[in-house]
Amino acid sequence: MHAVTRAWREEEAKRPESIRYTAMCLLDPPYNPAFTDEGGARRPNRAWVADLRDILNSADDVSLFLFLGGSEAFRWGLTPGPCPFDFVDPHQDDGLPLNGQIIPYELIMKFSRQMFRFVDEFAKFLRFLTNLKLVQINAPPPVRDLPAMIAAEPEWSQRVGDFGVSPLSFRTKMWRAASRALEDVCTENGIAFMGCPPAASDPRGGLRDDMVGDFVHANVVWGRMIVQRLMDQNLHLGERV
Repeated sequence: MHAVTRAWREEEAKRPESIRYTAMCLLDPPYNPAFTDEGGARRPNRAWVADLRDILNSADDVSLFLFLGGSEAFRWGLTPGPCPFDFVDPHQDDGLPLNGQIIPYELIMKFSRQMFRFVDEFAKFLRFLTNLKLVQINAPPPVRDLPAMIAAEPEWSQRVGDFGVSPLSFRTKMWRAASRALEDVCTENGIAFMGCPPAASDPRGGLRDDMVGDFVHANVVWGRMIVQRLMDQNLHLGERV
C-alpha cells in the first residue's frame, strides 16, 4: 500500500486538477483496530467509517481499491521449520523435487481460504456504505534474494534459526496458492481481484530486483506499475481515488 501511495502522490502532483488520492491504512491510528467487539457484536472503527463517508460524499467519481492482507504467503512460506512440507501445484507445476511431508493441494487451498475469511467482514461493512466497485490489489511475488537479505539482519537470522529460508521455488508456489485463495474469497464477496502484473516477476517467478523494497514489500517502481494498470483498466482521469 505504501509503495502504491508513493506512486499515486507522484501522479497527483502531475495532475492536481484531476486526481485526488486518499490513503487509509487500517494498521495505523486512528483506524487501528479496524473492528472492535461492542456488546457482543463486531463494529467497524468509527474513524475509518467517517472518513470513507466523507470521501464518498466529496465527489461524484470515486474509485475504491483495497489491500486486504498481503503478508500471508511470506509468513507461511518463509522457512521450512522443523517439519518441512511441500505440495504439487496442479496449475503451475515447476517439476522440481518435493521436500518434506507432501500435503494435498486442496488442503493448502482450504487452509488459505479460511485464513482469508476476514475479507468477508470488510466486504459486509463496505457494502453498507457504498455500491461502488471494490478492487483488491494482490501482494507482489516473493523476493528472490531473501536468504542473503535475512543473513544481513541478525534479528531476522534469529527468527529463521537453524532452518534457514525456504527456496524461492517453494515461496513462489505458496504465493501463487495464497493468491488464488484470496481471489476465491474476493469473488465470493463481489470484490474484483487485480493480480500482480506479469512484468513484475523475474523469469524464476520472484519479484524483479528493481522493485524490491524490503523482505516483504515492493517499492515505488512496483507501485508505479500498479497505478498505471489501475488508470488503464479501472479509473478515468477526474476521479477521486
